[in-house]
Amino acid sequence: MDIDAKLIEALHSDREGYISGAEIAEKLGITRTAIWKHIEAIRNNGYEIEAVPHLGYRLLKVPDRLIPQEIEMGLKTELIGGNIITYQSCSSTSDIAEEKARSGEKEGTVVFAEYQSKGRGRLGRLWRSEKSKNLLCSVILRPQIHPSVSSILTVLVALSVCEILRKYGLSPLIKWPNDVMVKNKKIGGILTEIKTEADLVEYVILGIGINVNSEMRKMNPDIAGTSTSVFDECGYRVDRIEAGRNLLAALDKRYKHVKNKKPGALIKEYIDYSSTLGNIVDIKVGSRTVHGYAQGFDDTGALIIRKDDNSIEKVNSGELVRG
Repeated sequence: MDIDAKLIEALHSDREGYISGAEIAEKLGITRTAIWKHIEAIRNNGYEIEAVPHLGYRLLKVPDRLIPQEIEMGLKTELIGGNIITYQSCSSTSDIAEEKARSGEKEGTVVFAEYQSKGRGRLGRLWRSEKSKNLLCSVILRPQIHPSVSSILTVLVALSVCEILRKYGLSPLIKWPNDVMVKNKKIGGILTEIKTEADLVEYVILGIGINVNSEMRKMNPDIAGTSTSVFDECGYRVDRIEAGRNLLAALDKRYKHVKNKKPGALIKEYIDYSSTLGNIVDIKVGSRTVHGYAQGFDDTGALIIRKDDNSIEKVNSGELVRG
């Protein structure tokens, strides 16, 4: 940890009071003159720090940026977020995560970005997001599961997104297979990309996008009728650092069920959040359409469809065009 990072940590240690220059100097092993230089450098990065003679320094405000050190403070996870990387701008967090996964990056690494020039959703669709407004990230997992059960990973992400949205008083639902909705408007999306080797998953990239502080009407009036954000629903801006930290904790909690091969708890929770179950659905799967009644999920998260002839088909992925 460099001096600036240690100084920020020291300032965080007492947000209500002041920390003296002498105390900081002792903690960091630098002179009081050097402290001032580092304080100025931190201020240039957007931190608001008050300096009062004879009292010391006090951290007033953290910049509205997804700074790894800020997300890590107070993060209590076993795996997810063990390594956090952030970019001001990139093509796609999933592109970067995939490149790192190929190079052997450890499981649980998370890539955040303030802006994506080529963010993408399912079926090659573009995911647009304003800079420094939302949560855009990708998580590297190495679950050692068979590819046929990998759809449970989309389930755990969708449930985790719902958990953090509920913290803001929202009532999210999951539209199969990967959209999180509030009042029939999309607020979050998930893109699960899998690299397999033989009959095992080598690694998975979980791409997550959540509309947090965007004002959708101002961003794009054409999509305001179908998309929303936490800000649009609640009327106030959310602390994205806290939201990111909560997301990683929620993912970590649910990933344990996958690692322990006990998905039952996830499926039970998934049923409670589903907006698709109980509907007549049409799902495009490749060149054909599956039509029928959405009656449940299996242990992998596949949708169970009872067709008109009473036969059963399980659908792992596809495009929901009705229901």
